[in-house]
Formats: sequence, C-alpha cells, structure tokens
Amino acid sequence: MLSVVLATVRARWTHFAGVFLAVALGVGLTASMGLALAATLDAPAELKDRDQEAVFTVNAMLGTAAAVTTFTSVFVVASAFAFAVAQRQREFGLLRTAGATPRQL
Repeated sequence: MLSVVLATVRARWTHFAGVFLAVALGVGLTASMGLALAATLDAPAELKDRDQEAVFTVNAMLGTAAAVTTFTSVFVVASAFAFAVAQRQREFGLLRTAGATPRQL
C-alpha cells in the first residue's frame, strides 16, 4: 500500500503541493484569527459602552472570518483529495481493463 501512495505522490506532486499550500494558508489564517480573537476577548472591564460595543463587533467579525476561512480550507483540501482519488481510481480501472493483475497495480 505504501508503494501505491509513493507512486501517487511522485506522479501527482503538483496536486499535493497545492493541497499543502492550501492547508498551510488555512492554518495560518485560522491561527491569526484565533490570536486576534484572544487579544480582543481580554479587553479591560473599564472600557466605555461604546468601546465595549466596538470590541463585541470586532469579535463577531473575527469569529465569522475564522469560520469562513476554516470552512474554505477544509473544502479545498477535501475536494483536491477527492479529485486525486477519483483520478487514481479511473487509472486503476483502465489498467484492470487492460489486463493488469491486482499485484501489478
């Protein structure tokens, strides 16, 4: 099984590089949103009402942005892997049709 994985990575390294880049950017964006949220949650209690409302608005905006970023990252990674699996499945089907044995795959 490991040989199939390595052969797939060698044959489609650009797909995996793209997925890795998407994961890295998604993790970076999500982490920065989390740090920004943590920084605004520690707002001092002596803020005026207007300032507390601004902090609440920033928290809502950062939370929404973090959720969208996380969803987009997961969607991009899942679709890229699904595409790679579907393409590999098709190749295996064509090889089996041509007479390849399971050992040769």
